[in-house]
Amino acid sequence: MDKPGLTASLVAGGVAGVSVDLILFPLDTIKTRLQSPQGFNKAGGFRGIYAGVPSAAIGSFPNAAAFFLTYEYVKWFLHTDSASCFVPVKHMLAASAGEVVACLIRVPSEVVKQRAQVSASSRTFQIFSNILYEEGIQGLYRGYKSTVLREALWSWRQDHVVDSWQSAVCGAFAGGFAAAVTTPLDVAKTRIMLAKAGSSTASGNVLSALHGVWQSQGLAGCQHEWLQWEVGWPVLPHLSEPHSQGPQGSSRSSFLAAFSLSHHLAQHGGLSESPQDAIADILFAGVFPRMAAISLGGFIFLGAYDQTYSLLLEVGRKSL
Repeated sequence: MDKPGLTASLVAGGVAGVSVDLILFPLDTIKTRLQSPQGFNKAGGFRGIYAGVPSAAIGSFPNAAAFFLTYEYVKWFLHTDSASCFVPVKHMLAASAGEVVACLIRVPSEVVKQRAQVSASSRTFQIFSNILYEEGIQGLYRGYKSTVLREALWSWRQDHVVDSWQSAVCGAFAGGFAAAVTTPLDVAKTRIMLAKAGSSTASGNVLSALHGVWQSQGLAGCQHEWLQWEVGWPVLPHLSEPHSQGPQGSSRSSFLAAFSLSHHLAQHGGLSESPQDAIADILFAGVFPRMAAISLGGFIFLGAYDQTYSLLLEVGRKSL
């Protein structure tokens, strides 16, 4: 690729990325809080909806620029005839390479941003400093593998050989569908980035993170959360009291839990959601704000990129 083309990709990708991240940041905050282990309300609810925006603003331009710079270069390097059946493969490989490079910038920014989103009272720089002090540089790259896996699974939809409005519309539909399918991976990534240092989830293993969700909030854990949701908060202390209290304490907690449950059943005629349904709710937590953000983001991002890229090339040709 020629130098003007590389420069245009760099600037256009950066401008489009910053625009999307800042405009749709509230949706991202809602999604993160829905996926957090402590739950939406305890993570901040609708308060401090722009918590963590400095991290997103700082990392957005270089992240987007790195993706499109790598994407355009790999497409140029793997140049094939436009009529070739290998064109889709070329775009898929270029997009995957772009995500691998971009995540080197995106993941540290994402780690700081997500921790700020669920700790709105903490400043972004304070969170960044604490991560470096407690975990070092590797702490900033927690969740790198899960992020790359999530992004690479749907980044192949990037394509700029059509008109801008076509790119934007196609990107919106493809992005929304891909966002729904990859939400469990996004949940795993969020849990990894928010996990306490030294925990098994913090190791960064996607399967381990999903297994942790299954253990704590799966069939057994979901039954507990299911009762929390259906029976109400008064039953929580009785369901969560340790068995170390002795036979009397255990019997008392069991009796109170059973009484609360039977009282609820008598009032409402049964439970409305099974534990199996609750598992799907957890694995797909935040799916709707995620779909909305990526669909709108795909429309804004791809459209803005194509328009900016074309404008920069036109300005470059006129200046020659």
